[in-house]
Amino acid sequence: MKDLIQIEFHDKLYIGDPCYIVDTDFYDNVWGKKHNYKDGNIENVMGVIGTGVGDGCFDSNIHFNFPVDSGTLSIVDGSSEHAQISFAKGVYTINGSGKATIYKNSKNIFVDILFNDGTLKTVDINIQ
Repeated sequence: MKDLIQIEFHDKLYIGDPCYIVDTDFYDNVWGKKHNYKDGNIENVMGVIGTGVGDGCFDSNIHFNFPVDSGTLSIVDGSSEHAQISFAKGVYTINGSGKATIYKNSKNIFVDILFNDGTLKTVDINIQ
């Protein structure tokens, strides 16, 4: 299992390919040039992790298919000035505030969402 990557989110959490969620400047300059497109917590705005299998469309336990064109999936704080949805059909939105953690094994990417009221939700994305 990979490292756990965690971010805090305020009002909304977006889950999906970062190329659909963050603005071009953040994607290219912050994640790209500054962080070399690596997995991890990127500036407390985005947690990103590679699928390990490249691009595709991946189903999940929440009956949402996640299209991926960058070979990665991310969790993004919806209150960030860098959150800018460019492909709404490819982004799953969760309302609320709390902490989200993204991690994977060889078959799945998991997003554990702990809301400020103590409620826990897990999104299980099949990457096989």
